[in-house]
Amino acid sequence: MEKPSLDTAKAGAMRFNTDSSQLEIYDGNQWTGVLATSPFQQTGGTRGIFHGGGDPADPTLDVMDFITITTTGNAADFGDLSSNRRNHRGNSSRIRNFAVGGYSDSAGSVRNTVEAAIFASGGGSSSFCNLTAARYVHAGGGNNVRGIHAGGHSPNAPTIAGSIDVFDTFSGTNAVDFGDLSQNRVDTAGTANKQKFVCFGGITPSKVNTIDFVTISTLGNAADFGDLTAVVSYPFGSSSSTRGVFCGIAPSVTTVCDVIEYSTLGNAKDFGDMTVSRNAAASVSDCIRIVAGGGNVPGGRTNVLDFMSFSTGGNAVDYGDLTDIRSGLAAGSNGHGGI
Repeated sequence: MEKPSLDTAKAGAMRFNTDSSQLEIYDGNQWTGVLATSPFQQTGGTRGIFHGGGDPADPTLDVMDFITITTTGNAADFGDLSSNRRNHRGNSSRIRNFAVGGYSDSAGSVRNTVEAAIFASGGGSSSFCNLTAARYVHAGGGNNVRGIHAGGHSPNAPTIAGSIDVFDTFSGTNAVDFGDLSQNRVDTAGTANKQKFVCFGGITPSKVNTIDFVTISTLGNAADFGDLTAVVSYPFGSSSSTRGVFCGIAPSVTTVCDVIEYSTLGNAKDFGDMTVSRNAAASVSDCIRIVAGGGNVPGGRTNVLDFMSFSTGGNAVDYGDLTDIRSGLAAGSNGHGGI
């Protein structure tokens, strides 16, 4: 029989559960199983899913596209969201892709719902859990165990929120309060590696270059990480295990991308340029490449996909196209820096 430990486990501690015969890791709040799988085993390579989006002038979309990040070419249909939404955010585990919050033009409301799709299956998504409150144009991200969503507009827009929600990616239980950002803000975005979730840019109601962070395995308020190279709204980004890359970094639609190193606090640095100027886009990662898709461009919107290398930076290269032209979309992958 397993005897209880005399000391409280620390986040990252591991044990072998003799009842379930499974290796487990402690995430700071609970023991959870360690998956002995890989993106290649599940989906033949790291899969990125782009979902939702739209514009007030057009119907909000329920479309889901997917790519295999290690290749290039046009995206293919994955299925549909169970409810259309735009200006929502995504996070993902090794198994599931999540579409979180957002605004539905057809319903005329802000959503508090979280949908989940299985990367390996296709066929769209279904209800998973609820946030503590409805929100959109917020920051989202997380690791294999936890999804973190922060800030954004509440249902009685233009109220600006600073609260942070957290839900676990396995159980389907509803989100709980995590803490608060250092500033209430909207039109922001987030990325994460295994340890840290960062929220960057946004409107407070003035545009800011703030980067906040929390330690994912704990609960509590966000702390200052550093600053972006410019104030920004409607940015987007993605992560390797060591780097976060933030794109759309300028007061207007732009090609510019910034980078931070998760291991050291400090200001972001220039990383390179996308092939097209855009914001309100989405991106996915396999820890080697960041692939960006969709977004607002000068004079309209785009379906262009392009990619950059985390290790080298520099200017992006064309990857292919999404199946639809759209902005305000979200994305996730089963091989990003938080897994």
